[in-house]
Amino acid sequence: MMISVKFGSIALIVASMVSGTSASGQAPPTLKEGLSRLGISLNPTSLYAALRDPRPAARSGAAAELAEMKEPGAISQIESAMTREKNKEVLFAFAQSLNSLGDSAGTTWLERYCSKTAEAIEDRIRAAIDLQLSGNYTCLSAMTEFLKSKDPAIQQSVLLYMLHIPTLQANSPPTLGPNLLNIVNGGATDYLRHLAGMVVMQIGDDTTRLSYKSQHPKQN
Repeated sequence: MMISVKFGSIALIVASMVSGTSASGQAPPTLKEGLSRLGISLNPTSLYAALRDPRPAARSGAAAELAEMKEPGAISQIESAMTREKNKEVLFAFAQSLNSLGDSAGTTWLERYCSKTAEAIEDRIRAAIDLQLSGNYTCLSAMTEFLKSKDPAIQQSVLLYMLHIPTLQANSPPTLGPNLLNIVNGGATDYLRHLAGMVVMQIGDDTTRLSYKSQHPKQN
C-alpha cells in the first residue's frame, strides 16, 4: 500500500463517501460534492450537527469542510466531537482538521500516533504525512526506521514523505543517512534507489552526501 504524500486523511474521507458510487473512469467528487450527496448543507450549523451524524463519512467530511472554511467555532466543536469518537478513521479526520487549523489537540494526537509501535505502519505513515502537510516533521525519526522495511511500497511512501521535507532537520536521527545509503547501494529497484539518492541530497547530512557523491558521481 503506497500512501499519497499530497493527500492525507482528506483523500480517505472523500473515498469513503463515494465508495461503490462512482462510475468507472469517473473522478471521485470533491469534498463539497460528497457532503452534498450525503444530504449535508455547507453551512456551519449543518456541519456542526453532522459531527454527530451516525455515518462516519459524514462526521469526517464535516470536520474537513469546517477546517477548509476556517470556521471560527470549529476548533471547540471538533475537539468536543473527538472526545466521544471511537472510529479510528474519523479520529484521523478530526485530528487532521484540528492540526490544519493550528490546534494543538490535533497536532499532539498525530504526533503520538506516528510513534505508536503497536499501530499499523501504514497508519503511522499517514499520521506523519498529515503533519508534514502543515510543515511539522516531528515524525521523521519514526519514519526513518521504516526505511529498513522489506516492503517496497512502505519504503516508497516514506521516501516520498521525506522528499517533502525541504532541508536537513535538527531532529534528524543518526540512522537516517545509513538507512538511505543502504537503499541506494542495496538491492532495491532503480526507482527506489533514485528516490533515496534524492532524499540524501535534500535532507542528508554532509557525511552522507559526500558518501553518495563519491559512489555515484554521475548522479551529481
